Formats: sequence, structure tokens, C-alpha cells
Amino acid sequence: MARPKQRTSDLAAKLRPIARTLIEEALEMYDATKNTVAAAGEQFEDLVAQRLVLCIPCNQAHNALASF
Repeated sequence: MARPKQRTSDLAAKLRPIARTLIEEALEMYDATKNTVAAAGEQFEDLVAQRLVLCIPCNQAHNALASF
């Protein structure tokens, strides 16, 4: 036997706010993760740039010694 239409619409009405909240929370988590990954990427790029700046004098000294 088929369920009455009334029960289906009652269930949908009860689940709609829950589904909406879940979707909103998922989108907020996505945004937070996206921002965190972007910030981590920027920090990594800064560290690499600093390391390159610090290594330039070392590489120049090494190259000078290697030329002898």
C-alpha cells in the first residue's frame, strides 16, 4: 500500500530546515578551509623566498671557491 501524501509532505517539512542547516555549515567549512589553505600557501611562499635570499650569499661564496 502507498503511503498517504500527507506523511511525505510532513516529513519533508521537518527535514528541510535540517538539510538547509547542513548545507550552510558545509559551505562555511569549505570557505574556512579555503582561507586556511590560502594562508598556508602564502606563508610557504614567504619561507621559500626568505630561504632563497639567505642562500644567495652562500651560493656566491661556493661558486667563487669552486672557480679556483
